[in-house]
Amino acid sequence: MGSDDTRRGMEGGGGKVVRMTRTALACIFIIGVVLGIMITLGASLFIGDDPDDLPVHKLPSSGPSKGASLLAQAYGKGGMKQVKSPTDSLEFPKDAPEGFWIETLSDVPKSRIFILHNVVSEREAKHLKSLGLIKGMEKALIIPYGEKDLVESETRTNTAAWLDFGHDRVVQRLERLLAEVTKTTPEHGENLQILHYESQQKFSEHHDYFDPDEDPPENFEPGGNRMATALVYLENANVGGETEFHKLGMKVKPDAGDVLLFFDILPDGRVDKNTMHTGTPPSDGEKWVATKWIHETRYQGLDKPYRSGGGKDG
Repeated sequence: MGSDDTRRGMEGGGGKVVRMTRTALACIFIIGVVLGIMITLGASLFIGDDPDDLPVHKLPSSGPSKGASLLAQAYGKGGMKQVKSPTDSLEFPKDAPEGFWIETLSDVPKSRIFILHNVVSEREAKHLKSLGLIKGMEKALIIPYGEKDLVESETRTNTAAWLDFGHDRVVQRLERLLAEVTKTTPEHGENLQILHYESQQKFSEHHDYFDPDEDPPENFEPGGNRMATALVYLENANVGGETEFHKLGMKVKPDAGDVLLFFDILPDGRVDKNTMHTGTPPSDGEKWVATKWIHETRYQGLDKPYRSGGGKDG
């Protein structure tokens, strides 16, 4: 009987050791999980405690940032979906195309510059280019300051063609989307203009707004000042063809189907002189864009001959 009691005592002691070991391991695991959560939360809280601790992101000198590229991948592959505008300056369109999202390159209190991604499809881009060719691509004509007659531009060596307002369903959809994004109406915009840049063709530094100190009063009569510029990229060159904002140290080259949108005037109505920009010449390939200038009020010159302003000769 003594030997049986001894054996049972040893077995009971071994069971207790096993149970204690399991309990200890479980406690260590739980403590490890809790510590991991605390460390993660602590790091997040530490970064969020002081805005000065956050990294400073400078404006990209050429194209979207790495972070923007990651966002583009996420949106484009069916991950996150942007459902509202990231800025008070723009309105997110109700009937946004699939994959549409807004990238902010610069915003108030600085210049307001954005990229609207995935606005036109490849098929629509080809259609818009064909409309320009059918209309007839011609050398750009401008009205120099103080003059009334159109002359061939010396600073703008590309060719261009004007489309009728609301020309067809593709044009109408584009005009409606740009109007909704900029919180205006399609009638605030000038006719859509198709631009073609062959190798080494350019548009020298200029501004799109009308300068109250330099432009004649009649430039403001059809619809006030140009408040925003939309450059719809239909095809971009392999090398060159950027839109360069010299005063901001920024070069932008959206993909085909995207829109570069920037405001020519500040929220208080003054012109934004930092939006002076250049259409750099392509050195490999061609560049096709569709330009829409959007005015402060309904533009009354839609059925009238085009009158240009902005830049020293147009």
